[in-house]
Amino acid sequence: MTVDTQSRTLSQLNVYAQESTRTGIMTCYQQLSSPTIAMAYAKGFWRYEMSPGIFDAALASSALNLAILLPTLALIRFYSGSRMIRASAPIFLVIIVLGAILLTVSAVSFAILPSENFQSLCQLRLWLFVLGMVNVLAPLFVKTYRVAQIFTDASKGAVVKLPNSVLLRWVAIANLVLIVLMAGQIGIGELRSQFEVDMAPGIAAPTDDVVAQIGQCSSNTPFIILLVVIFACFTAWGATTAWKVRTAPSDFNESSQISIAILFIAAYATVMIPVQFLVGSNPVALVVIRSLGLNIGIFISSIVLFLPKVMIILQGRADEKPQTMMSGTQVTKFSTKAVTTLSTQA
Repeated sequence: MTVDTQSRTLSQLNVYAQESTRTGIMTCYQQLSSPTIAMAYAKGFWRYEMSPGIFDAALASSALNLAILLPTLALIRFYSGSRMIRASAPIFLVIIVLGAILLTVSAVSFAILPSENFQSLCQLRLWLFVLGMVNVLAPLFVKTYRVAQIFTDASKGAVVKLPNSVLLRWVAIANLVLIVLMAGQIGIGELRSQFEVDMAPGIAAPTDDVVAQIGQCSSNTPFIILLVVIFACFTAWGATTAWKVRTAPSDFNESSQISIAILFIAAYATVMIPVQFLVGSNPVALVVIRSLGLNIGIFISSIVLFLPKVMIILQGRADEKPQTMMSGTQVTKFSTKAVTTLSTQA
């Protein structure tokens, strides 16, 4: 081997050694940068835990909602035979309350950080929220749609038949569509919300020689946007339907309550959804937005939707005729046939 050949060989070996060293260092760095691998090294990392006070606040707000929803559910069941409750379709009122209870439980789940021992929390949150929302909105909107159809068509002499069995089928279909979507995201890894450990440099660690970590649930933005679009379209349809029955007799008219609830939901979503993305690395802010904010929404919507009915029951007026429970609306604007038709189908 000549001197030139030896020189070229040594040079190639040197370049290879440098490249191998650089590749090895990068591979090692990537492995250590992985939250899963980093957890194996106890020194240097500190797992953030939610303050008990934050969780207690979320739990207290959920308890307040349950203290409203459970007695309301009992009153609906006990007075299900009264004129006022029958006009509002008791089976749908029960489903709405149960949906609100699911949302209340989901609010508590948002105040808990997922961990290796509670990885199912990520799916639990999503299922509770989605099923809670659909079972609050679907019954409310479909029975309002029935009111709109009956008071529009019956006044023209047409016969409208939309019994509870038909509306329940629509509610079941809405549930089935969302259940299929939710089951699909479980089966597709890229869409599935699952536990992960992320570095959280924005969280102050107890000492300078450690880096904060936080357990979080992954989320797929396109799937979340799909859910938001579905509920937004559904809510828009409900708002349009509520507007059509705004002048119906108050026994059957929940347009004012629906409008207030929808306005609150729209305002909350408009403000809170962008803010949630802006504070995505702040766990306390996320709890306030998701958990406490959700409970405030449930509280206001429950008061708006159910307080008038509860007050009528407590005042002993649950069996009064529709025209004695008007709120500035003249019954003469609606046909007796429409009122009778709705009373028999509700």
